[in-house]
Amino acid sequence: MGVRLTSPTVVFAIAVIGLCLLISADHSQAGFVDTRASAEALLHSASQPFTGSPTSTSQATDVPSIAGLWSGSATDSSGPGELSWDITQEDARVAGRFTAKDPSSGVALSGTIIGQLSSSTLTFTMTVERGTLPRPYQSCEIALKGNAEVSGVEIKGTYEGQSCGRPVRNGQLTLLRN
Repeated sequence: MGVRLTSPTVVFAIAVIGLCLLISADHSQAGFVDTRASAEALLHSASQPFTGSPTSTSQATDVPSIAGLWSGSATDSSGPGELSWDITQEDARVAGRFTAKDPSSGVALSGTIIGQLSSSTLTFTMTVERGTLPRPYQSCEIALKGNAEVSGVEIKGTYEGQSCGRPVRNGQLTLLRN
């Protein structure tokens, strides 16, 4: 069985309830692809047992668990503050909510945190959406990016970004597991 293909180079692998089909085409010349032969070759290679050995361990075992509640302090170019994270974790991906409070003004805010762990290093982004801050800051949004070293009991790192259109620099945070 043949299918005439005239599009640029494309390779597709489709698996639908045990049926595999490999289709390829070359832009330089229109041609026919024997879909039966391609599907048979793909099925044959997929049915062969794996004889190699793994080259690395599962990522889930390479990263520490940081799921749970964390609290501590943060300081940056806008001043010092209290900070807490409530984190969920799936393998190396983390997500959750954070709250922060400026002790001198009493302004409190909350937002989302997402991140990725690689070994004991966390790369994260904290955001506060426009309209969620109290007056007179309701038109502000906050976006901070950082890196932190993670242990079983402490997260210590740096961050920078924007808050209400102004740069946030020299951010440092230290959080302890609750």
